[in-house]
Amino acid sequence: AEGFAGRSHRALRMLLAMEPVVEKYRPLVTFGGDGFSPSLMSTVTKGMHMMETLELLCVDVATFGNHDFDFGVCHARTLTKEECLFKKEGRQKRARSQWIMSNMTGEGGEPLAKAEPWVVKDHAGVRVGFLAVSMNWLDLAGLSTNTTNPDKLAEWTDEVEAARRWATYLRGEQKCDLVLCLCHDNVPETRVLSQQVPEVDFFLGGHEHIYQETDRYVIAGYDFEDFCLLTFDVPQDSVVQAPTVQRFRVPAEVPTAQELREREFTGNARRLRNLIDQYTKDLDEMRRRPLEPEVCFAEVLDTRKFMQRTQESAAGNLFADAILEAMRSHGAECALLIGGAIGAGAAFTPPDTPLTWGDILSWFPWEGSACLLQVSGDALVQALEHGCKDLPRREGCFPQVSAIRFNLTVDPAVAAGEPGSPFHRVSEVFVNGAPLVMNQTYLVATTDWIAEGGDGFAVGE
Repeated sequence: AEGFAGRSHRALRMLLAMEPVVEKYRPLVTFGGDGFSPSLMSTVTKGMHMMETLELLCVDVATFGNHDFDFGVCHARTLTKEECLFKKEGRQKRARSQWIMSNMTGEGGEPLAKAEPWVVKDHAGVRVGFLAVSMNWLDLAGLSTNTTNPDKLAEWTDEVEAARRWATYLRGEQKCDLVLCLCHDNVPETRVLSQQVPEVDFFLGGHEHIYQETDRYVIAGYDFEDFCLLTFDVPQDSVVQAPTVQRFRVPAEVPTAQELREREFTGNARRLRNLIDQYTKDLDEMRRRPLEPEVCFAEVLDTRKFMQRTQESAAGNLFADAILEAMRSHGAECALLIGGAIGAGAAFTPPDTPLTWGDILSWFPWEGSACLLQVSGDALVQALEHGCKDLPRREGCFPQVSAIRFNLTVDPAVAAGEPGSPFHRVSEVFVNGAPLVMNQTYLVATTDWIAEGGDGFAVGE
């Protein structure tokens, strides 16, 4: 998603690279999820620019990733189902792409965001069935089974079981000659899925920011850097073999940004270039606006991602302090933030430089709000343990706090249950300088993401 404007018109380069391939082979085009977010542009458009880009790339079949729900289930449904696209062209159109979700359901037990459980395409004389499954990333998406809010409600079922069931249905009831599965998974889950579901002929992976291919699956890259052409031989009376895979790398700086601005385009390329120009202009105007009154830092602010996700940091302290200060009038005693809530922005923000709305958007690219929770001392300790459980890996749930002090011991070599092992790492917790009392209730300022169970937190009410 960042590549739309923030990385030198990569989306337009992708379209230009795909056009001759699409013209020659007339393939079905698929997309594996995580398009609507995260990016600085998405903070402003809520993914509208990316949905329009996918349409101009002629995507036929797609599935959702966890970041496609950064703005809620209802908004994902709006983008994919309603007449809301291309307003900047003076019209409102509905997406032609079909979105699938085969193992996650939402309100009323329907596929999440009112997607389809499967799609069949008759293409080049072959009946092609598509399904889409994902590992359980509901926590990452801030979704939960324990809510009545339709914007956050979701239920996951085992992806292997779902893939086998729907693949059998497509092969049998729908008479499909070729069955393909989109999967928004980590590589290990994709590998297991491909090994345990022989009913699917081939898997099209997403989620991981890599390129990888085997005789059972392909993960075709990210950020408009790669795409693949898969060619299947589909015999009538025998097993479908692994496809021929052609990988296409999208040039990073060819054509140059200047050439892209000056060249005469037609069709979808012209439409996409115009949308890029309009959205970029809107974003640049917002980013340049200074905060009022003027705000500057006295020292350099380090917002490198690994700092926020592995250790106490000046940026984490600053932003947690800010949330606490904003919520003190409501009785907040301390604050709990997570490192993953802090976007990278510039790695270092220099001192004595007036801050702009662009700085704010880059630090906090996701929608959200501050809220107040009643939390027992025991639950607060468990929340801190949960946030530290994955160390030394860099995970977004690492806690950044205000008015809370604790000792942290991490030893990956010790046995489970020993000090330093997951959920046995936090000790000597203090709140506002006083030792934490396990059965005492504390008023904790935090974000709606944590309050609603995002990243697996279960904090309070």
